[in-house]
Order: sequence, then C-alpha cells, then structure tokens
Amino acid sequence: MKEFAIYDSLIGFIKIEYIDDVVYYLKKLNFHPKDFGKKNLFTNFVFKEISEYLSGNRRSFSFKYRLIGTSFQLKVWRELVKIPYGETRNYKEIATSLGNENACRAVGNANNKNPLTLVVPCHRVIGKNGALVGYAGGVEVKNFLLQLEKQNMMTKKDNFSKNKLFEETIRTKLLNYSEPKYRDFISSLIPGCNNIIGVRMPKIREIAKEILKETPLEYLKETKSVYFEETMLKALILGKLKFDIQFTLEQCRLLIPEITNWSLCDTFCNELKIVRKHREESLEFFEKYLSSDNPNELRIFIVILLFHFVDKEHLSYLFKNFNSVKKDDYYVAMAVAWAISICFIKYPKETMIYLNDNNLDDNTYNKALQKICESHRVDNETKAIIRSMKRKNFNKV
Repeated sequence: MKEFAIYDSLIGFIKIEYIDDVVYYLKKLNFHPKDFGKKNLFTNFVFKEISEYLSGNRRSFSFKYRLIGTSFQLKVWRELVKIPYGETRNYKEIATSLGNENACRAVGNANNKNPLTLVVPCHRVIGKNGALVGYAGGVEVKNFLLQLEKQNMMTKKDNFSKNKLFEETIRTKLLNYSEPKYRDFISSLIPGCNNIIGVRMPKIREIAKEILKETPLEYLKETKSVYFEETMLKALILGKLKFDIQFTLEQCRLLIPEITNWSLCDTFCNELKIVRKHREESLEFFEKYLSSDNPNELRIFIVILLFHFVDKEHLSYLFKNFNSVKKDDYYVAMAVAWAISICFIKYPKETMIYLNDNNLDDNTYNKALQKICESHRVDNETKAIIRSMKRKNFNKV
C-alpha cells in the first residue's frame, strides 16, 4: 500500500509517496499540510539526500524510485534524467533527441506531469530563448535550483570528489540488492537495529571486493554509514587490508563506535585475522574494552578472544577475563558462554576445571553449559555430566 511523508525543506513542503523502499512521487506542495503522513528510516534517508541537494552538497540521488506513466512520458522523463547537473536543455532539444523536433508541446506536457521533481530534473528544461517557462513548483523555485547548480559548478571547492561519488554508487548498489522480506527477517534477529535494508551477506562480500580494488581506505575513512550493511562493509574491508598492526588497530578504534549489535561485532572480530599474527599488540589494544560501560565494546573484547586466542597458551588469561565480566547484558553473557563452550570443545579437561571453580554469575554459567550441550562435538555421556552441573533455580539446560 502506498504511503506518504511530508517534510519542510528549503523550497517549501516536500511530499514523498512510497511503497516499501521505493519512491513513486516526489513533489513540492504549494500549501501548508495538516497531515504529515508516516515518516520512517527510508523517508528520512530520502529527505536527507534532498536536503543535501538543496544545500549544494549532492548532485545525484541514490534512493530507489519508480516512474509510472505513458510510454511517451517515460521516454521524456528518461531523457530529462540525462541532462547533466548544472546544464539546461530547451524543449526542442529534448523533442529532437526523441526523434521528433515538432513534439515540443508534447514534451512540455510530459514535463508538467513529472511525478518525481528534482530526481527527474524538469527544472533544467527552459524555453528556446532561455526563458524560465512553466514549472510546477513555481518559477522562483526553478530559478533557485538553476542558480544553485550553476554556482555549485563554478565553486573551486569540489564537494563531489571521486570518493564521495564512489560512496553514493556503493550505497545505490546496496539499495538495489535490498530484499524487504529478508530485511524483516534479519531485523527480527537483531532487536533495536532499525537501519537494516536487507542485503544478503554474499552480495555484501561481492561489493566489499569491489571496494578493495578501488579506494578501500578512503571508503573506511570518509563514508558515513547510514545503513547496517555499510558498517558491515567496513568490517569486511578492514579485515582484508594489508597494513601494519598499529595502523589497523587505529582503524579499529575509529570503526568500533559503529559496531552497535552482535551481528556487526561477530563479523568485525572474525575478519580481523591479522590479530593472530600480532597477539601482544592486539591484546594490549582490545583489553581496554573489558572495563567499558558500553556492552557492545565489552562484547568485542570477548569475541576477539573467542576467535583468535583460544589456545593452551592463553587459556588461563581467558578464564581470568571471563571471571572479570560483570556486565548484566544478554549479548555479553551469551558471548562469554559461547567462548567457554569453544574452550571446552578444544580443551575439555582444562575447561572442566574452570567450570568447577569460577566467579561467573549463575546466568552466564548455565548458558555456558547449555552452549556446550548444543555442540555436536561433545558426546552424550559428557553432555549428561555437564547437565548435572547446572546451578539450581534456572531453566533446564
């Protein structure tokens, strides 16, 4: 079902009509609305790009849209999209490009029916003598838009560097790969994460490979993540960069504030294979997150240990730090339980000693037993022993 959202912009009220994550209608209103519709993450993103364009900080749009009209209207609108930013065409030039120079009036009518203002830049179509003829948003607005683009083309400051355009291209690719049903499924697994667009992991990995061939470091440093998948891209890219450990850890420091859920955490930690070659420096860096008040940062430290430090040399260190975790957070507790289960699978004797003498809270302890029993690498006899070790007053493992 088509829904709408209305925002107040530099040129007046803008109405966005959409279905799921696709825009069907975008127009400037010439009246003050009483109902502002239903705003969500997608419409906020659309308006963000519109605002960037109107402030001179964007030249193209990355959100998905769909044009609906007659076959001739669609031909005209697609021709308008081809008009470069900062340039204009007259009606006869558009008609000629369509193969009929006498169709100026028909082009004008199609121009007037344009459902997606700004996206389909009908404001760039002018009269043969340069006159600012007909514009649904008003001649003043048309003049504002043309002057904005003209000034932006003349400025020495290049607001649209190669890196910025590359960022927009990558975001467009992600949006094109999004699947609403998959988005809803993944969102149900990550409570509180409301910026998922629903791109499957193989596609994200494909895009990460493309970025690694272009400007990976610039993407990491300059891209401001709007979507969950963009942060996931950064985690994949960072894990593949071939730089020295200190430089990599500095990039980790910059990226960690964007790691705001268990899914991003697990990918980020798993991809950092360089940690295994530089354990001392890595532990020194990640250890500080053990005392963090942010559960996501604390979980990163635990999962780093889980993926890269479960070996005999570090067992005592692991157990000591598991005992130190006092954060009452479900995902932190699950990470500790998961780590202990991995320790048990690899080193059952040493881990059994730890399970019999530890400072874990009852909840985390019982979750660790549960994770051990869920493993296919633990025999039934051992699972029976593990179940018998459950602390009382908790659900059955």
